Amino acid sequence: MSGKQNAGGATCKRYKVQCSLCNDIFDCDYVKKHTVSKHPELQKQSRLAPVILPGELKRKNPWTACSSKSKRTDFCAEFCDSSRSSVESENVNIDNDENYDGDTDDCDDDYVDDDMELENILGTKTDANFTNATNNACISIPSGPEDISRSRNCKPVQPILERFPKHKDGDRFRSFNSKLYHFKWLEYSVSQDSVFCYYCRHFSENGSISDYKCDTFIVTGYRQWKKCYGKSEKENRLLKHQLSFSHCKAVANYEAYNSTLEKGSVISQISKEHVMLIKENRHYLVTLCEILLTIAQQKIGVRESGSLFRASAIDIESVSIDYGPHSGNFLSLLALVGNHDEVIARRIRHGPGNAKYTHHSVQNALLILWLMK
Repeated sequence: MSGKQNAGGATCKRYKVQCSLCNDIFDCDYVKKHTVSKHPELQKQSRLAPVILPGELKRKNPWTACSSKSKRTDFCAEFCDSSRSSVESENVNIDNDENYDGDTDDCDDDYVDDDMELENILGTKTDANFTNATNNACISIPSGPEDISRSRNCKPVQPILERFPKHKDGDRFRSFNSKLYHFKWLEYSVSQDSVFCYYCRHFSENGSISDYKCDTFIVTGYRQWKKCYGKSEKENRLLKHQLSFSHCKAVANYEAYNSTLEKGSVISQISKEHVMLIKENRHYLVTLCEILLTIAQQKIGVRESGSLFRASAIDIESVSIDYGPHSGNFLSLLALVGNHDEVIARRIRHGPGNAKYTHHSVQNALLILWLMK
């Protein structure tokens, strides 16, 4: 949070304001420059562009200082810290080239990466935006030119040209360098001579308080090539974007999306398990009916009569299924089938006791159903 002296000599805090005409968001001391660059018709009339605080409906004085302060939530801090450490662990080495002249002054339109200030201005809490699922990414057609990826199923467009177009950037003519493709998320548009963020264009969440930080890499594109080199966030705008919270959330959404494509959604997985369970139940019941029908056709007894009938308990750890020598024809045939059928064996060993259907009352009911059929 920087300060600036007004006409009275008092120091006022810098904060974000939004143009009422074009909805651009910039620092409060950038109103005059924004008017000259975006609204020259007002500048000719010696007028400034009307600005408001983001989220407000009425116009505010650009030099009104923010009063309230609040701390960033622990979740946000931990998420950003973990993302920062993962990026720094990669030890990205960026070679200086002809486009880098050592100028590390911040651009006038650099955004202040301070979520605490945003909470004060917007009047919202950041933790309310973290309750959405990571795969709740927007599905609308992304912004940007036509010569880069148009859907999340496409890969980042990274063309290699013999000569990239040059434009005047500062006091030199500069061009894009294909070495910057080591940022895997980077897309280059030949038509606009600008770079975009693949993850933020396809997987950013609507309504995030940090969305406007990525607008340059989503809608308009970034082309200040001298700011694309360096090992610190202050020198390198691409690295600064890669470490931003909104970009990290977009990457998380991208990984969740790929995981869903590989494994299927939770609902589809549950549905497949349910269908498989129905098939196994049907197979088990049909097998019982076929065993009973075979016994009836051979005119042999279903079970031992009187005190001779004695079915042994099945040991789930045993290799083979055996109900004992006096279990009767039905259970003996069921054990024989179970020793050659994994579905039947699994039901006999691990199935619920009230769903094995081996009781004599169930056997009689199944025979009656076959007779009625």
